[in-house]
Amino acid sequence: MLMPLKMKRVAVQLLSEDAALAALVLAECGAFNPETATLHAEDLPEFPGERYRDLYRSAQSYLDRILAHCHLPMTALPPGRVRHVREDELASVDAWLSQVWAKCSECQEGMRRIEEEQ
Repeated sequence: MLMPLKMKRVAVQLLSEDAALAALVLAECGAFNPETATLHAEDLPEFPGERYRDLYRSAQSYLDRILAHCHLPMTALPPGRVRHVREDELASVDAWLSQVWAKCSECQEGMRRIEEEQ
């Protein structure tokens, strides 16, 4: 029989620029499950890390589509290669992946047209 584990809720308040590093440290410990609830919205003018999370999800989505288009597997980095990525760096990677995906999408559309013509 499965027994539920006792859970604790912890709120961490820190500077916006430290949010990504704190998330990485907690994730490496296997103790990170962020909530997007507006539990303390009145206390915080913005949800820390929201822009970072949006950029990450966007970049991950582009990368997934690019890898699927190129028929490449996603390979995990060894733990020593994982590092903190600043928000501005992530934004530039997201923009670059967006451009790469635009080219891949053009190729997909061209292949679709060729297949329709045959």
